[in-house]
Amino acid sequence: MHLLIRDISPYTGPDLLLGAFATAAAAEQAREEYMSEIAGRDPWAEQAYRSVDPARDVRVQPIEHRGEGDDDTIHVLVEYREAMGQIVAGFLTAFADPSAADAAKTALEENEHSWANYADIETLTLGDRRWRHPGFDRPPA
Repeated sequence: MHLLIRDISPYTGPDLLLGAFATAAAAEQAREEYMSEIAGRDPWAEQAYRSVDPARDVRVQPIEHRGEGDDDTIHVLVEYREAMGQIVAGFLTAFADPSAADAAKTALEENEHSWANYADIETLTLGDRRWRHPGFDRPPA
């Protein structure tokens, strides 16, 4: 399992999960599509305290996928940390079963040694190009 992620300045907002893909090749193809689609009109061209370079900022990250599902829906556990005006997101594990994802989220939030301020589950379909959804790939106003 591979995620396509857009790194964002932590002073602007958390990193974006652009999509999830079954293979590294599919994720790389989606990365090239995203790069082509934002060329000349990058919605994230202006970020706080950061020089933006989509070639560096858009990356493929392998992620552990737990469980087997009957469909292409996955549930990604995301850990968020906030401090001194910064928000950092960590994409931890993908689950086939939403109840397993929710149990992992609860365990992460209850762990007194966790650095997470909060956790969330992002549900998406394998191969979906989330940046094409209306309003998804827009910086905060």
